[in-house]
Amino acid sequence: EGYGRRSEYPQEDYFGLGPDSLRSAQADFQLRAQTLGARAAMRVAPVVSIGGGLEYYEPRVSDGTDKALVSIGEQYDEASAPGLSGQPNYLRTIAFVEIDSRRPLNARKGGWYRAELSHYDDRDLSAYSFTRLDVDLRQYVSFLSERRVLMGRVAASTSETASGQQMPFYLMPTLGGSDTLRGIREYRFRGPHAVLLQGEYRYEI
Repeated sequence: EGYGRRSEYPQEDYFGLGPDSLRSAQADFQLRAQTLGARAAMRVAPVVSIGGGLEYYEPRVSDGTDKALVSIGEQYDEASAPGLSGQPNYLRTIAFVEIDSRRPLNARKGGWYRAELSHYDDRDLSAYSFTRLDVDLRQYVSFLSERRVLMGRVAASTSETASGQQMPFYLMPTLGGSDTLRGIREYRFRGPHAVLLQGEYRYEI
């Protein structure tokens, strides 16, 4: 498949880096980006696919438009928000493997496991190249005629940068929101490494 995207997020939240970041340090930023890419995959077994891709990514970060919050440039600098002072264009190479044994896709049994390795090559500033590994493992177990489902999930993201390089804050994994930490504000926690352990009990009405 080939694809192109243009996105604009005028009111994104930033609280700082790591688990010690404070909600009181919330700031607002705007992220605009353009992406052009292509991916290909091959099914090597009934439930196993492997593939790869190539993307050209153009991010741009600026102060946000939420008047109720301080803008990111007023509260943070390059040390506390890496990538704030300059945003290069990236050439991203991707390799992934996926195992999907869910039945049905609104799963009641089986599992979905995916690992993706990406390298972001800074094409302009030679300062923000990095490699990122994302792993997402989900298992579903049903009982009582498949009307009750237990779901367990382990997701992890880690990154590596060479000497003299940094990972931009806007490309770091985040935790918070309805997909990860329910009851916690979206993008509440952000950093170069993240781990999520999640369990759900699903009851079909």
